[in-house]
Amino acid sequence: MSKVYCVSDIHNDSKRFKELLKLIDFTPSDQMYILGDIFDRGSDPIGLYHEILKYENIIPIRGNHDDFLAKSIRKNSFESESHQLIAKRLTEVDLENLATWIERMPLYKEFELNGENFMLAHAETTERPLEKRDEFFLMGEEMTFRYLREGIEGYISVIGHFPTDLVRYVVKDMPEFPNTIWHNESKNVYCIDCGNGYRNNVKRTVQLACLRLNDMEMFYV
Repeated sequence: MSKVYCVSDIHNDSKRFKELLKLIDFTPSDQMYILGDIFDRGSDPIGLYHEILKYENIIPIRGNHDDFLAKSIRKNSFESESHQLIAKRLTEVDLENLATWIERMPLYKEFELNGENFMLAHAETTERPLEKRDEFFLMGEEMTFRYLREGIEGYISVIGHFPTDLVRYVVKDMPEFPNTIWHNESKNVYCIDCGNGYRNNVKRTVQLACLRLNDMEMFYV
């Protein structure tokens, strides 16, 4: 059986992403979902972008930082250091292709695996009809105790966006350092952003995490 993986919030870190692919022995028969925030904060956005494009079996889901980059390209306004680096490295045509690639990313995915229904999104999952679905999936609502503890009935939700030390603070669990994947008691909500985007913050010990959905095994680099 092919293996299905989730990773989130890589934040330009091509080095650790490559290390992760090697660690899990990622093959053409496997599948990986990136739950948003491929870009911003780290130092190698182009290297990460080109690495992901090598794989037809990697499916990116749009995150708020990815959406921000696409809008910056469309406006031709590059305010952040990361965006400026991308603008300097890519031609106008390549920038347009990057923006289109991001805009075509789905906001969420749901599927069945081993008899379980999975729902994946960057910030939060939902079955409710929403007026601002884009904003919800990209940013979520204010992180709530009820959502984290109860999840969505009938689904296993996997999300990023909120570093797991903050998640543990909300649900009154003891923080773990370095950050590790968090799940609730029912094991129907998994938070997998272990803070890789804050790697340069000396006050936080962080990792790039990966979750294998076939057996819920966790990997870290």
